[in-house]
Amino acid sequence: IAWNGMARNAYRSIASRLMRSDVVVVFTSDELEKQSLHLSLVGEVFDVSRGGEMFYGEGKEYHFFIGKDQTRGFLSGREEEGSADVDAMTNSEVLEVEKWIQFYRSGGSRGTYRKRGVLGDGWFYDENGKETERVKRFWDRVKEAQIGEKKEKKSDDVHPTCRAAWTEERGGTVWCDPLKNSTPMYPRLNARNGLCECYEDQGYSDLRKLYDNCNAKSTRCFTG
Repeated sequence: IAWNGMARNAYRSIASRLMRSDVVVVFTSDELEKQSLHLSLVGEVFDVSRGGEMFYGEGKEYHFFIGKDQTRGFLSGREEEGSADVDAMTNSEVLEVEKWIQFYRSGGSRGTYRKRGVLGDGWFYDENGKETERVKRFWDRVKEAQIGEKKEKKSDDVHPTCRAAWTEERGGTVWCDPLKNSTPMYPRLNARNGLCECYEDQGYSDLRKLYDNCNAKSTRCFTG
């Protein structure tokens, strides 16, 4: 390959910056395209040349990630045109992208990938490597999605209490109404708080007790 003087000087400039740990390398779109097995995700540039040839090399399944920012491609699994619209992403998509960023930051599955800098094309970082409002918004969205995920998980951990009735003829009865999607719920005695709670699965244990003389598959139990 014949190199002209300008291209050679540009390559030497990038190489010298990469060797300095105190410098955040800001790649132009052209510079990123010329780098061997470098990709960009939300503007962060990662070198996947060590150990990544089998995945990102020419003709390989994920080669379309190389040489450009393919944030949208990480969500669709195919090459996408155009830049990622942070506000158009769902919470789950934001968290999926953030997961991949952490994967590359940590070096990948073999610990060989390296962060090399940022893409200063003006979308997530400017030409000086400064964060744009767009990338700040992305990380704000990540925090919002993580908080929402924790709230959902906490909500999932709270089980509804059983309905109950008592008559002289039968004594006590506890039962669980099905969910809105008709999924059945099963009554169990919570050994921690002494309450009858409803669960989607039929399991039971010392902490989630099955009522005496009640079948594990039953949605209604007689307590005497």
